[in-house]
This record gives sequence, structure tokens and C-alpha cells, in this order.
Amino acid sequence: MAREYYRSTKGRKALVWSRGLRDMCGLGEEMSDEEVAAQDYRNALAYRLTILNGRDIARRDSVLAGLLAVTNDTNGDIKAMTAYCRLRGVPYRIDPPALARRVLEKEVIRHKQLIKTS
Repeated sequence: MAREYYRSTKGRKALVWSRGLRDMCGLGEEMSDEEVAAQDYRNALAYRLTILNGRDIARRDSVLAGLLAVTNDTNGDIKAMTAYCRLRGVPYRIDPPALARRVLEKEVIRHKQLIKTS
């Protein structure tokens, strides 16, 4: 079923904004996939927070929404994010910056390859 969904949605927009909503949210002009892929998201001090048992946690929508809010509100402050996880009983692992950077570089390469093949 997932393959069928992938084939039928490949190359189509996943999100369509209502007229004026992007401006209201202060997001400006939408970037193309190529522009997003060309950006450099690497940060020498970035940690990677991995949620363990993600399927169990995903059933608790409010927990994931709260973690996203904490992440956004603190600009990804790892101490605030881990404190939230501990308070909510969310098991996690932190990867140090060097490992997080290597993983991100692999993901960027994989994403660029996906764009080329689509």
C-alpha cells in the first residue's frame, strides 16, 4: 500500500497554502525542492536527538507536539529538549555533534539523489 501511495503522489504537492496564509505566518515565498536541497543545514555545534521507541511515543500526539514546540521555542536547545523528554517519560539518545554532522551529510546526499530521480 505504501508503494502505491508513493507512486500516486510522486511529483505532486503535499501541501497547498490558502491564499495569503504564508504571508500571514511571515514565511515569505515558498522554495522549490531544489532550493531546499541546495541549502547548507550543517551546524558544527548541532546535536542529534533520537526518540527511542518512536512508535509508542507517536501514539501520544500531545507529547510529540510538545517536543516540537519546545524545540521551536528554544531554537533547538538540547538541554530544554532533554528536560522535556525526561518530564514526559520519553526515552531518547543524544548523538554528539561529529556523529550528527556525518548523519546529516548522508541524509542531504540521499535527498539530492531522490530529487534527481523524481
